Amino acid sequence: MESIEKARGLHERLVEHPELSAGEKVKIAREIAAALATIEMGRNLPAHVRHWFAGLRADADHRAGLSAGEGLRSASEVWDHYERLEAAAVQG
Repeated sequence: MESIEKARGLHERLVEHPELSAGEKVKIAREIAAALATIEMGRNLPAHVRHWFAGLRADADHRAGLSAGEGLRSASEVWDHYERLEAAAVQG
């Protein structure tokens, strides 16, 4: 749960502060990816949960300018993904 909260806090910073420098955005996106990887490591997760992780990483990369691909449609969709992860962590 701690890694989910860390990734979410970093993502909030990335979303809510578009004025951050390119370097800061890249650093945050990499920290998000690392936090999510920590959660995934050594776990056999269902496909739909892996999809949430992929969407969050893609969104962070997009917001940091690391990817020309699209991120998630809105900030509320980002928060929905984190809420689902938190609910799954509590159940699992």
